[in-house]
Amino acid sequence: MELYQNKLYTKQNIYFNMRLYIILFSLLLNFHVVKGQYPAGQKQGGQRPDSALYRATMKDSAFMRNMAPIGKVIGVLSDSSNRQPMEFASVALLKVKDSSAVGGALTDDKGQFKMEDVMPGRYFIRITSIGYRQLDSKPFMLNPQEPLKDFGNVWMPPSSRVLKETEIVGEKVEYVNSLDKKVYNVDKSMINAGGSASEVLQNIPSVNVDIDGKISLRGSEQVTILIDGKPAGLTGDNRGSILQQLPAGTIDQIEVITNPSAKYDAEGTSGIINIKTKKDKNQGINGIATLGVGTKDKYNASLNLNRRTKTNNLYFNYSFRDDRRTNEGSSFRTNTFGVDTTYVVSWNNGYNDNISHSLRAGLDLYLDDYNTLGFSGSFNLRNEKRRDYSFSATQDAELLTLSSFSRLAKSTEESSIMDGSFDYRHTYANSKRELTASGNLNVNESDDQNVLNTFFPPPTSQLRQRVNTKGLSYSGVAQVDYLHPFENSKVETGLKATLRNNDSKQSSDRYDFDNDSYNVDSLFSDQFIFTEWVYAGYFQWSGRYKLFELSAGLRAEQTLIEGESKSADTSFTRDFINLFPSAAIKYRFSEGKDIQLSYSRRVNRPRERQLNPFRSVSDSLNVFVGNPSILPELTHSLELGFSGIYGNTNVSANLYYRNTSDNTQRFRTVDPITNVATQTFVNYKTAENMGAELILRNSILKIFTTSATFTLFYNKVDATNVQSNLVSEVWSGDIRGSISTKLSKQLSFQITGNYMAPRKQPQGTFKGMSGVDFGFKYDFKGGKWSVNGSLSDVFDNREFNIDNMGLGFRQEMVRKRETRVGNLTLSYRFGKTEVGRDRKRQGNRPQDQGQQNDMMDF
Repeated sequence: MELYQNKLYTKQNIYFNMRLYIILFSLLLNFHVVKGQYPAGQKQGGQRPDSALYRATMKDSAFMRNMAPIGKVIGVLSDSSNRQPMEFASVALLKVKDSSAVGGALTDDKGQFKMEDVMPGRYFIRITSIGYRQLDSKPFMLNPQEPLKDFGNVWMPPSSRVLKETEIVGEKVEYVNSLDKKVYNVDKSMINAGGSASEVLQNIPSVNVDIDGKISLRGSEQVTILIDGKPAGLTGDNRGSILQQLPAGTIDQIEVITNPSAKYDAEGTSGIINIKTKKDKNQGINGIATLGVGTKDKYNASLNLNRRTKTNNLYFNYSFRDDRRTNEGSSFRTNTFGVDTTYVVSWNNGYNDNISHSLRAGLDLYLDDYNTLGFSGSFNLRNEKRRDYSFSATQDAELLTLSSFSRLAKSTEESSIMDGSFDYRHTYANSKRELTASGNLNVNESDDQNVLNTFFPPPTSQLRQRVNTKGLSYSGVAQVDYLHPFENSKVETGLKATLRNNDSKQSSDRYDFDNDSYNVDSLFSDQFIFTEWVYAGYFQWSGRYKLFELSAGLRAEQTLIEGESKSADTSFTRDFINLFPSAAIKYRFSEGKDIQLSYSRRVNRPRERQLNPFRSVSDSLNVFVGNPSILPELTHSLELGFSGIYGNTNVSANLYYRNTSDNTQRFRTVDPITNVATQTFVNYKTAENMGAELILRNSILKIFTTSATFTLFYNKVDATNVQSNLVSEVWSGDIRGSISTKLSKQLSFQITGNYMAPRKQPQGTFKGMSGVDFGFKYDFKGGKWSVNGSLSDVFDNREFNIDNMGLGFRQEMVRKRETRVGNLTLSYRFGKTEVGRDRKRQGNRPQDQGQQNDMMDF
């Protein structure tokens, strides 16, 4: 690329444009979306009415107006610092004559942009993206002889400059919306300081995290969670504890895909959440070190290092977390079998002390202009200590105690997770074809030791048990994908194989007080082996026609499942093939305003805990047993979305509908004689979910940024196949809001709040919950040191209040986890602050030329 120099600027022109740049950069700092346009009478590039280019334009204009729209403008946009495609960048097509806009486009996930049916004439394009320098092209001509302008690869330099002693640094917006996915730049959030991935997800619109760490999207727990596009061991029942180990400071973005196309895995009926970790984009050696402390014995520290050169990128991360949380709960159950009424009263309190160490490293090799190879690996070590004291009593109708017991449980769990991946990408000369291949291996090992002391009134006195649970699981993924573009469309296809194996062993010993020794208790010992293979292939077509974008795809998946319970002496196998079609159509009203209708079919396969028939006894009155007969859920998902920009306000609105057969839910029964409650999983007949989602984001008075999310949904579950008249219908919703303010160049504040309305299930009702979080950030002069502070659940009112009902019983439960937590984190950045340039790879681009807008010949 070469810099376009215009020698016709006058001092007045320069002074005017300097003022224009100051205004533009101020708006960028407040995340505004601005259309660049010169005032009347001021020609682009300083062209005066007597210039040769201006006269030529005027001469041809009358002839051009009478011709048909036959022009096309295409190109591919990439970040100049890391060679990655740039998504959601704005590309405006402007007339040379007066800089008026005649068209525009947003780049897709491959960085590609296209504008069709353009009238003949002289144009230039202007590319803008938050956090990057504005690029203007050289003027070009479209006519019947040259109807196509292909800019090829366009390299977009990040913005980092000083103007009149005021440092102007490009910033990423907190939220980027497109119709197929939503991207949240969570490193911009101040309330995440010192937290974990679970706490980050808790502040994402449409995502909820319950007291046990279970993640739900739009009210459904059937969501697939990935880290950097890979499962990373998050497919089992322990993903809540894994996310607790991942520090918030290592997360760059959260991607939420609510209606994935056929090229994505079909698993997860409500969609996909992808957690993207940080990689530094600057050349040379860079890094950041953090040290944090929280209320009530909470500590964290991390170190991120990155070394980037022309031929490779090496990165390393270490993090430490010591997180101690208290918890408490109570329940009151009424049993109404026959003419007798009894009550079961329970309460508990305890704490969890979770210490974790996480290591992550990777190497990206830029082998040549067409081949890139990447390796990455991680190791996580966790030690968790738990202590819980509980009491339970059974009373008659006169509230006289019939029986009671108390329990003291002490647990220690050690676990380790190892994960390794490779990625290969090949592009073709003079073509946008692309071939990628990847592989991933994950090994998860855990050892959980529990000592349970149960105390009864005389003469039984005391029962002591020792329960040891060991788990070893591994998963492997191999995948290859190919993309082939055509003139107005592209085809994508690929194959994928996934293997998961889990071997869980539980041994139980009961203490003999007379002989002072432990004896094996076979009734509570178990080994369950679970293996799952999934083989998949897909074909996806997408194309454009005028203002429409179309896509259609089909995915086929074969699933093989084997399960064996040693204690129950049972085994089972499953083998099924499913087809998962998808389709979408998008229409662009104008630049920045789109509407899209999409459809997909999804699946939720039962997990090992749901299938294991072993009876797991929490205490003498509560039992859990799996159900090896449950079937996978199959869901048809339809979504209508709108995205638009109105001045300083970004609007995203969605309507969705999901119809699920064989809906998997927890089901509880109570034995009328023993009062023992047994919980299992069953398939309900159907479930219908429909809802509306509105996301608003606005900048006010240049110092405030506000966002609000409103969700309204209707759920209907038909469980008449399990119990007559067991049907639930409920309208509910959520509200989330945040406001951020930059009081000065160095000091920022943020306040967020959320409200979850009550919602109903066939056997229960969640009574709602709300909370407020606060955070601040102060950057010291020089930009290397900063301090973040946060206080979650300011009013300490987040608790789970649930009312369960079934045949012959009703149970009210309240569970509370320590949620009001204060954190203070000190950060230090080191290394280069200017983005380097790789001349060999980026076509010998010029150096930054002061404060002028760049006029680049792409």
